Amino acid sequence: MSYNSPLFFLLILFSIIIFLISPPRFRVWVLLLSSAVWYYTWSPWWCVLLFTYTAVLYFLIKWTKRYTALIFFNIVLFVFLKSINRFFPNVASPNGISFYFFSILGLLIDQKRSRTDNFNIRFDYFMLFPGYFVTLLAGPIMRAKVFFEQLQFTQKASFNNIVDGAIVFFVGFFKLQVLIAPLVQITTQLFASYRADHFYFWLACFLSTFRAYIEFSSYCDMGRGVSRCFGINLNINFKAFYYAKSPIDFWNRWNITIGEWLRDYLSFPLMLKFGKQINQSVLIILSFVILGLWHGISLNWALFGLFNGILVSCFYFLSRSLAQKPKMLGLFGYILAWVIFLGNGLFSKTNFIQLLSLKRSLEPGLMAQYSLLPWVICFFILLIFEFFQEKMKNVDFYLTWPNALKSFVAIVLLSLFLYQMTMQISDAPNILPPLYFRF
Repeated sequence: MSYNSPLFFLLILFSIIIFLISPPRFRVWVLLLSSAVWYYTWSPWWCVLLFTYTAVLYFLIKWTKRYTALIFFNIVLFVFLKSINRFFPNVASPNGISFYFFSILGLLIDQKRSRTDNFNIRFDYFMLFPGYFVTLLAGPIMRAKVFFEQLQFTQKASFNNIVDGAIVFFVGFFKLQVLIAPLVQITTQLFASYRADHFYFWLACFLSTFRAYIEFSSYCDMGRGVSRCFGINLNINFKAFYYAKSPIDFWNRWNITIGEWLRDYLSFPLMLKFGKQINQSVLIILSFVILGLWHGISLNWALFGLFNGILVSCFYFLSRSLAQKPKMLGLFGYILAWVIFLGNGLFSKTNFIQLLSLKRSLEPGLMAQYSLLPWVICFFILLIFEFFQEKMKNVDFYLTWPNALKSFVAIVLLSLFLYQMTMQISDAPNILPPLYFRF
């Protein structure tokens, strides 16, 4: 079930009630059961297989301590599952499998780096970590140590947590609910109507990037909000990408935790080991190609990674060459950031080569059939909201308000949310998971 479906709301409501009345020692099992139920609604077979595999992996780690072999095996298994439809056309890869395996691989690498034979992770903690249901839609990728510490020390059921979590959830929900449908219509029709030599084609590329940002960041906010109700704080995974001052700054705002994961577990180790033999730019490009293949094993996503890797490497080169000319460096940074905005919107389309070559003509009055004024108003409200996030350097700045004001806001948002739920119950089966989840 998707986060903006009525069934998900019922699952969360039931889970919070059980969580609150359960003794602390059983609360991890409540979260684990909720995760299993959530995944079961997507695919019963994959649910059973993934949770069974997690349990088997736990005992393999505990009994063998062969971390290198297990890392290699999980990489191979991940690649196989990502491309399983190539071997079995009627079988789709498990939903959220990228987030699942990157969490597992991070844990295994950390254990290997610790250089200790002690494996003291509790079984229930380990089972919950990669399959925590509020992180499988769009992240974030949690680090095992941080996640386990929160389960042990900060997992508290409190009124403040529930109010704060509800507000964060509703912010993401309304951002997704109000803005996504018009963006899908606009980008689809612009791509279908204009050639690559037209301004509106490249506007569609930017709006496609903006659509992905709205969808992913909304689901991350909703997931963070739900997790906050359980006393678990998840990392920020998206910030307003259009404030980026360079390609590097873009990836400090876009899917932040996957960038940090690749930096800590791939880029830096490769630079430390091969930095003298291999040019740094080559290692950066390699890391981004792997990032692209994380989205999906195809030429399209490999080119996506290559494109981003080249631009980031170019900015690193310019940073050294123009170190004494900060204004010129800043200008080039903005230009390259906008190239990324447009390019990522194009490369995220699986048929982007056809988009560049097909000749199309706009049907007269095609866009007139859609009323964009309500969407434009909501869009500017979002821009103002994210302006304050950027100015205050705090994505959740509204959580610093007095408790009475937060409670009032939560009640208002809950009322709007329940109204929205009643309006879409009949359409709930047609709600699609977000783009990352379909990877």
